Amino acid sequence: MSKSINIRFPSELENAINELRGDVTFSAWVKRAVIQRIERESSADTSTLETKQGRPVVDKNPDNGKRTTREERIELIRDCYNRGLDYKQTSFWLNEKGYLSERGSFTPNSVRAIAKRSGIS
Repeated sequence: MSKSINIRFPSELENAINELRGDVTFSAWVKRAVIQRIERESSADTSTLETKQGRPVVDKNPDNGKRTTREERIELIRDCYNRGLDYKQTSFWLNEKGYLSERGSFTPNSVRAIAKRSGIS
């Protein structure tokens, strides 16, 4: 179920979004930004938020972030672990730096799974 919401944006904010969003629609870009904010500020499972008519939303511009290999993800997570960051802090840091997992942005659960499989924690 979805709902249409009208939001007023100051012209400066709208212009900044339009410069950053590339070929992604305005509404899709704003929706993704809200989902990322929710992921950063809570431990909520947002996997169900990124759907469109029951199908996952596919990023139309996969080069928006830094795609990582399995080995790179392990090293990044190991470095964060060695600095004392927990899973939530690590996922926040990785997303802030623009790193992408195989499925998109990192979540605390995805970081935990990688760490456990790799013997990091």
